Amino acid sequence: MGIGSKIKILRKRKGLTQSNLADGIISVPYLSLIENEKVTPPYDVLRCISDRLGSDFKQLIEESISEDEVCKEIEKIGEQLISALNMNDKNVYMNLKSLLEQKLKEYSAFVNCTFLIKIYLCHYFIEVRDVENAKVLLDTLEAEVSKWKNNNNIEFDIFKLKGDVAFLGKNYANAIKFYHLAENLMKDKTSFKSACLFYSLSYVYEIQYNPIKSLYYCRKAIDIFTEEYNVPLLIRSLLILGANYRKIGRKYDAENIFSKTIELSGENANLKIYKANALHCLGTISLQEKDYYRAFERLSESLKIKNSIKDDIEPESYADTYKQVSECYYLEGMYSDAYDYLSKAYSTLANLEKSYILGDCILLEGKIKYAEGNRMEAVKVVKKALKLFQSIGFTKGIAESAEWLGEYYKDRGNLSDYCKYLHISQNCYKTLWGVQS
Repeated sequence: MGIGSKIKILRKRKGLTQSNLADGIISVPYLSLIENEKVTPPYDVLRCISDRLGSDFKQLIEESISEDEVCKEIEKIGEQLISALNMNDKNVYMNLKSLLEQKLKEYSAFVNCTFLIKIYLCHYFIEVRDVENAKVLLDTLEAEVSKWKNNNNIEFDIFKLKGDVAFLGKNYANAIKFYHLAENLMKDKTSFKSACLFYSLSYVYEIQYNPIKSLYYCRKAIDIFTEEYNVPLLIRSLLILGANYRKIGRKYDAENIFSKTIELSGENANLKIYKANALHCLGTISLQEKDYYRAFERLSESLKIKNSIKDDIEPESYADTYKQVSECYYLEGMYSDAYDYLSKAYSTLANLEKSYILGDCILLEGKIKYAEGNRMEAVKVVKKALKLFQSIGFTKGIAESAEWLGEYYKDRGNLSDYCKYLHISQNCYKTLWGVQS
């Protein structure tokens, strides 16, 4: 028996006319179409009808609606959610997130559907960087995943989400481990899901200062995002590509990539953040080339854009730009101004105890103190940076801090400590560049 027929029987049992039942919910002709199985009504309409009939909503729909149909509806909403998150379209993705939460209650009788909804909601929490809610939902998914054994798609999603949560928690080693476990389950390496995984791998390797591996995955992601013309994710991947080119000395290519990113971002309000990030990267290149005026100009423009979209900017993104401006002043010998911008960076990172950007700021503070002649204090500060980098497994930071300390002890004639820190930095650089010990 279809749902329309069930509604018709229940209506007559209640002694209601079509007009009585439809009043304030739908039109009488539309109710007639429903009862004659000509149309399937939306679920919010069904809920209103079931309330008026005094029937149990779940009982009304369970035997009438195919779970496959509901899953298709959820997939459509989920894909729209992910698209809105990629476009940073806050109004749209917040509405879609609320809709999924509503569907989670409505379809609690459908195990497969609720599992699928939780996966999409977990994607949402990860994208908006709500780590705590992402962890809670992921724990729920892992508790339910046993019934999905030997389902590669579900296991792929779980490993990818676990990698994302580890990444947000700054546990980059675990993020890489889970991403590769997901990679091993991939069947179609040209799908959108595969491209998103390649992007995540390129990002974590870029942060870990491993440009060779990052470039490998970045190019794979760019090929797919270009084919699908997914502009937001293409821009994100191009930013990583440019960052890697800069790290391996291809500064001209990096500048071209960042300029292309700015062009693709255009004046789209939802893509402003990428334009700001590209200007930040161009400022970093100018800083490396010792063109401090140009660096300051680009970094200031980046900060201007970030200030215009404050609510959508991650604290670390703000802090990194402040830190780069501070470094401009430090290299120019203007230590007071360098401290001013470093103070702004620290203020932005006030609630983040474990961040590689925080470690970079502490390392820069040590260098400034050393330049001012406060050498003993500088060593304490750099050791603090090294300890932070080691606690989050940030190989590049460990290498740079240990290298600085090694040079310090070498100049002081302390060969024991020099060898100790030299060994640490060399091992880290070997790891970064994929050289076997």
